[in-house]
Amino acid sequence: MKLLLSLVGATLALAVGVSARGDVNELLRRVPSDANAIVAVDATRLTDSTGSPDASRPAARPKSPVPLPKVAGLRSLVLASRLHTASMEPAWEVALLEVSQKPSMQAVALASGGYPDTAAGRPAAWCASDIYCVAIDDRTVAAVHPADRQFAARLLAQPAPKATGSDYLAAAASQVNPQSPLVIAVDLRDAVSEAGVRRTFEAGRPAWAAQIPGDEKAAAKLLGSVRGVSVRIGTVGRDGADGELTADFGEDASGLSAGAKGMALGLLAEFGLAVPDLEAWEFSASGRAVTGKGRLSVTGVERLAGFLAAPGVGAPEEGGEATTAAAKGGKQADRRAESSRDYFNAVSAVLDSLRPGASLSDSAAWLTRNAKRIDQLSGLGVDPELLMWGADVSSKLREAAGILSAGQQRVRARTSAVQVSVAHVTDKSSPDPRQAAQSRADRENARRQAQQAGAEERAAVSQEAAKPLQAALESRGKVRAAMAERHGGGF
Repeated sequence: MKLLLSLVGATLALAVGVSARGDVNELLRRVPSDANAIVAVDATRLTDSTGSPDASRPAARPKSPVPLPKVAGLRSLVLASRLHTASMEPAWEVALLEVSQKPSMQAVALASGGYPDTAAGRPAAWCASDIYCVAIDDRTVAAVHPADRQFAARLLAQPAPKATGSDYLAAAASQVNPQSPLVIAVDLRDAVSEAGVRRTFEAGRPAWAAQIPGDEKAAAKLLGSVRGVSVRIGTVGRDGADGELTADFGEDASGLSAGAKGMALGLLAEFGLAVPDLEAWEFSASGRAVTGKGRLSVTGVERLAGFLAAPGVGAPEEGGEATTAAAKGGKQADRRAESSRDYFNAVSAVLDSLRPGASLSDSAAWLTRNAKRIDQLSGLGVDPELLMWGADVSSKLREAAGILSAGQQRVRARTSAVQVSVAHVTDKSSPDPRQAAQSRADRENARRQAQQAGAEERAAVSQEAAKPLQAALESRGKVRAAMAERHGGGF
């Protein structure tokens, strides 16, 4: 089972005894004040819903391509990030974990192929996957990506505030409860401007904006007032979960009911966060919010929660002891084979999940996130040839993402060029009815030309980006055969 949050819950299998309910609010106070995105998780509730029938006994850890902190006794987890809102790429990511027993940074370092350290007088660990971990106290661990010891030390040095810097994120995280063990939120205050939306609309409203009521000025004012987006995910089961998405605005959004769904899906696609499951959801608008409700598949939950990649850290599973040179002979070979199978299956799951996005930028964003997922997979005990293959697949995903991102700029350039060519006839103030009619016709013709030019450019870019993706897919068969011959079945 590849569900992202069930893997978080399954890390409790390493705990001694049954831990109490986690409290994300305590972790939220440790989030850096300039964070604008979080994923908050009550891991104990997820364990109850996805673990073994007997909640007092730990469930076997499910396999997943998603790199999550595998720390003993995990109770609650907050992933925080500072996103560049234009691209949704993180400047930094921090995982804050509440655990039920004292964490061993030495074990974390050894399990990840790194080495133990100290930061601001606290036990820490450099991890080989560009992660820096530090024990804030005996029940709290922070994992920073990219690895930045100074960032971690300053995180420790600052006194824990009474609340996070973002009221929006704090309000969203407060919704974590037994019925909603997972909440995702992005603070978008000041990220979108009315002038910027109007500029975009000059080349023609996107299809998703067609049903927004009012003229371009009114629509731009509404969209420019966006405050944030949050998602609550209900009790997670083996077939998925119930979900609720809320987009909050600073202006009255009640007139958006007819176009609420198209707008929500369109904006998510623009930010590179499209999730196909949402196509079947029911959307409505009331007051200053647009709300959507529906069912999420396992893949949908994983995709929504995975837009912030949890730093890939872990600790050994057997009694908290690190794997050492003492594991020799057949036992060592078995572990090498098992680690290699896990790695191969994780990369394969990423390849199998590849689907075209709602736009070129959406596709590029997901390819970049998937490449990061591969980069953060544990390489401990994995066949070196497999690690080289995984690095090559990651490189090809990034190559395709770069092609798509550059292609999106070419699409915009071509459509803008068409608009500029008719800019002199866009004056709506002409008193002559014939000139006004001609102006409207010219503008409509220009928009059709821009759409055609954009479609042609998108098709060419998609064809170009498909080449490295196809090469990545084709490489799997060769490495599978080599691994099966070397380590046996399971590949």
